[in-house]
Amino acid sequence: HDRTSHRQPQNLENSPHRLPQTLHNIPRNNHHSSRTRILQKHILTKPHRVNQRHVVQSFFGGRTIKTYFPLRTLENRTVIAEADFLAAQHLAEFLSKYRIDVEFDYVAPDGIINLTQPGIIAICGPKSSPMIADALSHDDAIHFSQIDAGDYVLDNLKTGKRYSSMHDTAGTSADIGYLARNAITPGAKSTFISIAGVHAEGSAIIVRHLCSYRTIKTLHNKTKGKLFSSIIGGLYQCEPLKVTDTRLIALELRNRETIDVNRLAEVTELPD
Repeated sequence: HDRTSHRQPQNLENSPHRLPQTLHNIPRNNHHSSRTRILQKHILTKPHRVNQRHVVQSFFGGRTIKTYFPLRTLENRTVIAEADFLAAQHLAEFLSKYRIDVEFDYVAPDGIINLTQPGIIAICGPKSSPMIADALSHDDAIHFSQIDAGDYVLDNLKTGKRYSSMHDTAGTSADIGYLARNAITPGAKSTFISIAGVHAEGSAIIVRHLCSYRTIKTLHNKTKGKLFSSIIGGLYQCEPLKVTDTRLIALELRNRETIDVNRLAEVTELPD
């Protein structure tokens, strides 16, 4: 007796052993063949991921990045702010997905930092480093200013608008910060990515906003490797620190029109 005589004819259309002839004929969710799932992943996603890596690496300046964040002095002790540490850690985890090697280094309490290397990300504001303050002072679009109360604000010199942190004006768990690609000195070809919150939480907000391929692709397409300035705002929770919302407030492409995207800050006209 032929044991195969009662077998049902096989439908080879969705057989895991029938390799597709074209990309469009790859079976999708029609069976559970691990071989086909691996094949789909290899064919469908590999070129896409290579392009994503190229975009992210181009935006940040290479496959090797050095991230600086400041050491602070508190009660005669050298400490690291929780928000700065979480920002650096979160950024490193994100960049590693795109095959970017990340090294950490500290901005010493005296503010000395080596900006001459390629691939620098400085999570540091002008208050923590005179070198960063000098580099940021040459930004003719968005400028850190210290007002009479001692608080820092962000002034858009192109539009004449001043952005204040809601943490200072309303006591809420919200902050803003500065994200830019700056030249080390005016006219220099060497650049670095600058991340500086009005408060330390602002830096964590910026990194949380930046750790999105869609965000980086948009910025990369708009800036094309050139200098830019932007203001990012967001909300956060304390103990433990957790960023809950981020928004792009304003984007200045330097010699082009300012894009005032959103408002998550108190906005006033600059004083005469």
